[in-house]
Amino acid sequence: MFQEMSHLSFLAGPEECWLGLKVLLKKPPNLKTLIIMDTLHYNDDDDVENVCRCLVGYSFLFTCHIEVLKITKFKGDIGEMVQIKHVLEKLPSLEILELQFMFIQQELIKSSRS
Repeated sequence: MFQEMSHLSFLAGPEECWLGLKVLLKKPPNLKTLIIMDTLHYNDDDDVENVCRCLVGYSFLFTCHIEVLKITKFKGDIGEMVQIKHVLEKLPSLEILELQFMFIQQELIKSSRS
């Protein structure tokens, strides 16, 4: 089953642990496309380098042959930018990074009142 898998869509909210993704990425040797159907997962605290223990070091990505990474709800905040930097450094075969930005309505309301 995993031998033929070339495309994986992963849905997990930013508050949910991504340990399952770590396990899934070890199985399919021919996986070329990964779609994360939500925002990136990281600890939202004062230390933007702080990564949830399920992703520590992102070392599990070194063995992935992912060529296309899509993130469907990228906010672009500093925490996500730091996490994307870690991901880019660890995916040796990555050719395309596609970010679909999520527009945050609260910022629109703030700026329209100014």
